[in-house]
Amino acid sequence: MSGASADAGAPAGAEPASDFAPGVPAPAPPYLHLGDATAWLRVERAGADDRTRRDTWRLTCEWHGHLSAAFESRPLARRDIHTFATKLRAGIAAGAPFSLPLAEEDRHNPLRLHALPAGSRGHGFHLRLTPHGQDTANHLDMEIAPVASETLLAEIDTFLRNLV
Repeated sequence: MSGASADAGAPAGAEPASDFAPGVPAPAPPYLHLGDATAWLRVERAGADDRTRRDTWRLTCEWHGHLSAAFESRPLARRDIHTFATKLRAGIAAGAPFSLPLAEEDRHNPLRLHALPAGSRGHGFHLRLTPHGQDTANHLDMEIAPVASETLLAEIDTFLRNLV
Protein backbone atom coordinates (compact mmCIF):
# COMPACT_ATOMS: atom_id res chain seq x y z
CA MET A 1 0.00 0.00 0.00
CA SER A 2 1.94 2.96 -1.21
CA GLY A 3 1.71 5.82 -3.64
CA ALA A 4 2.62 5.23 -7.29
CA SER A 5 6.35 4.70 -7.67
CA ALA A 6 8.62 3.66 -10.47
CA ASP A 7 10.46 0.34 -10.29
CA ALA A 8 14.15 1.22 -10.60
CA GLY A 9 15.03 -2.31 -11.77
CA ALA A 10 12.33 -2.55 -14.44
CA PRO A 11 13.28 -2.53 -18.12
CA ALA A 12 12.51 0.64 -20.08
CA GLY A 13 8.87 0.81 -21.08
CA ALA A 14 7.78 -1.81 -18.52
CA GLU A 15 4.84 -1.23 -16.20
CA PRO A 16 5.98 0.12 -12.80
CA ALA A 17 5.96 -2.24 -9.84
CA SER A 18 2.69 -2.17 -7.96
CA ASP A 19 1.43 -3.11 -4.51
CA PHE A 20 -1.88 -3.95 -6.18
CA ALA A 21 -3.00 -7.33 -7.47
CA PRO A 22 -0.72 -8.91 -10.11
CA GLY A 23 -1.24 -7.24 -13.47
CA VAL A 24 -2.92 -4.17 -11.95
CA PRO A 25 -0.67 -1.14 -12.53
CA ALA A 26 -0.53 1.61 -9.95
CA PRO A 27 -2.63 4.60 -11.04
CA ALA A 28 -1.32 8.14 -11.30
CA PRO A 29 -1.72 10.24 -8.15
CA PRO A 30 -3.91 11.22 -6.45
CA TYR A 31 -5.33 7.87 -5.41
CA LEU A 32 -6.09 6.12 -2.17
CA HIS A 33 -5.62 2.36 -1.92
CA LEU A 34 -6.95 0.35 1.03
CA GLY A 35 -6.19 -3.35 1.27
CA ASP A 36 -3.69 -5.77 -0.19
CA ALA A 37 -3.39 -7.96 -3.30
CA THR A 38 -6.26 -10.17 -2.07
CA ALA A 39 -9.00 -7.60 -1.46
CA TRP A 40 -8.77 -3.89 -2.02
CA LEU A 41 -10.56 -0.62 -2.64
CA ARG A 42 -9.07 2.21 -4.67
CA VAL A 43 -10.41 5.76 -4.97
CA GLU A 44 -8.77 7.71 -7.77
CA ARG A 45 -9.42 10.90 -9.69
CA ALA A 46 -11.00 10.02 -13.04
CA GLY A 47 -11.52 13.42 -14.60
CA ALA A 48 -12.82 16.93 -14.17
CA ASP A 49 -15.93 18.82 -15.09
CA ASP A 50 -14.73 22.32 -16.02
CA ARG A 51 -18.27 23.65 -15.92
CA THR A 52 -18.90 22.68 -12.29
CA ARG A 53 -15.24 22.74 -11.16
CA ARG A 54 -15.76 19.31 -9.65
CA ASP A 55 -13.88 16.07 -10.18
CA THR A 56 -15.23 12.63 -10.94
CA TRP A 57 -13.70 9.86 -8.87
CA ARG A 58 -13.36 6.24 -9.90
CA LEU A 59 -14.15 3.64 -7.24
CA THR A 60 -12.61 0.25 -7.91
CA CYS A 61 -12.53 -2.84 -5.75
CA GLU A 62 -11.51 -6.42 -6.21
CA TRP A 63 -11.90 -9.55 -4.12
CA HIS A 64 -9.55 -12.52 -4.64
CA GLY A 65 -9.40 -11.85 -8.40
CA HIS A 66 -12.89 -13.34 -8.74
CA LEU A 67 -15.15 -10.36 -8.15
CA SER A 68 -14.54 -6.76 -9.09
CA ALA A 69 -16.50 -3.57 -9.40
CA ALA A 70 -15.51 -0.25 -10.91
CA PHE A 71 -17.50 2.87 -11.63
CA GLU A 72 -17.23 6.63 -11.56
CA SER A 73 -18.90 8.73 -8.91
CA ARG A 74 -20.96 11.74 -9.74
CA PRO A 75 -18.84 14.92 -9.67
CA LEU A 76 -17.56 15.79 -6.20
CA ALA A 77 -15.72 18.85 -4.98
CA ARG A 78 -12.12 18.18 -3.95
CA ARG A 79 -13.03 19.41 -0.47
CA ASP A 80 -15.43 16.42 -0.21
CA ILE A 81 -12.61 14.00 -1.01
CA HIS A 82 -10.23 15.89 1.30
CA THR A 83 -12.81 15.74 4.11
CA PHE A 84 -13.27 11.98 3.55
CA ALA A 85 -9.51 11.33 3.69
CA THR A 86 -9.01 13.59 6.71
CA LYS A 87 -11.82 11.85 8.65
CA LEU A 88 -10.44 8.45 7.59
CA ARG A 89 -7.00 9.43 8.91
CA ALA A 90 -8.46 10.71 12.21
CA GLY A 91 -10.45 7.50 12.68
CA ILE A 92 -7.41 5.30 12.04
CA ALA A 93 -5.24 7.40 14.37
CA ALA A 94 -7.89 7.17 17.14
CA GLY A 95 -7.87 3.37 16.95
CA ALA A 96 -11.64 3.12 17.39
CA PRO A 97 -14.34 1.68 15.13
CA PHE A 98 -15.99 4.21 12.82
CA SER A 99 -18.18 4.52 9.73
CA LEU A 100 -17.60 7.04 6.98
CA PRO A 101 -19.39 7.94 3.73
CA LEU A 102 -17.47 9.15 0.67
CA ALA A 103 -19.64 12.26 0.48
CA GLU A 104 -22.28 13.73 2.73
CA GLU A 105 -24.06 15.96 0.20
CA ASP A 106 -27.12 13.73 0.02
CA ARG A 107 -28.28 10.19 0.56
CA HIS A 108 -27.11 8.99 -2.88
CA ASN A 109 -23.70 7.90 -1.74
CA PRO A 110 -21.54 5.47 -3.76
CA LEU A 111 -19.38 4.32 -0.83
CA ARG A 112 -19.77 3.74 2.88
CA LEU A 113 -16.69 2.51 4.69
CA HIS A 114 -16.74 0.84 8.12
CA ALA A 115 -13.40 0.48 9.90
CA LEU A 116 -12.82 -1.94 12.75
CA PRO A 117 -9.66 -1.97 14.88
CA ALA A 118 -7.89 -5.31 14.87
CA GLY A 119 -5.44 -4.82 17.72
CA SER A 120 -1.80 -4.86 16.71
CA ARG A 121 -2.80 -5.83 13.15
CA GLY A 122 -4.23 -2.35 12.46
CA HIS A 123 -7.70 -1.83 10.96
CA GLY A 124 -9.93 -4.08 8.90
CA PHE A 125 -12.66 -2.69 6.68
CA HIS A 126 -16.16 -3.49 5.54
CA LEU A 127 -17.36 -1.47 2.60
CA ARG A 128 -20.55 -1.08 0.64
CA LEU A 129 -20.32 0.13 -2.95
CA THR A 130 -23.46 1.24 -4.74
CA PRO A 131 -23.00 2.27 -8.39
CA HIS A 132 -23.83 5.95 -8.77
CA GLY A 133 -25.32 5.86 -5.28
CA GLN A 134 -28.63 4.55 -6.56
CA ASP A 135 -30.86 3.09 -3.89
CA THR A 136 -32.43 0.62 -6.34
CA ALA A 137 -29.15 -0.70 -7.80
CA ASN A 138 -27.42 -3.85 -6.64
CA HIS A 139 -24.69 -3.11 -4.16
CA LEU A 140 -21.46 -4.86 -3.26
CA ASP A 141 -20.51 -5.60 0.35
CA MET A 142 -16.86 -6.52 0.83
CA GLU A 143 -14.46 -7.07 3.71
CA ILE A 144 -10.80 -6.11 3.62
CA ALA A 145 -8.37 -7.84 5.99
CA PRO A 146 -6.58 -5.72 8.59
CA VAL A 147 -3.81 -3.42 7.42
CA ALA A 148 -1.20 -1.97 9.78
CA SER A 149 -2.21 1.46 11.09
CA GLU A 150 1.19 2.95 10.22
CA THR A 151 0.79 1.78 6.62
CA LEU A 152 -2.73 3.21 6.41
CA LEU A 153 -1.67 6.56 7.87
CA ALA A 154 1.25 6.82 5.41
CA GLU A 155 -1.08 5.97 2.50
CA ILE A 156 -3.58 8.62 3.55
CA ASP A 157 -0.84 11.22 4.09
CA THR A 158 0.50 10.57 0.58
CA PHE A 159 -3.01 10.89 -0.84
CA LEU A 160 -3.62 14.19 0.96
CA ARG A 161 -0.27 15.59 -0.25
CA ASN A 162 -1.12 14.70 -3.84
CA LEU A 163 -4.64 16.11 -3.57
CA VAL A 164 -3.74 19.69 -4.48
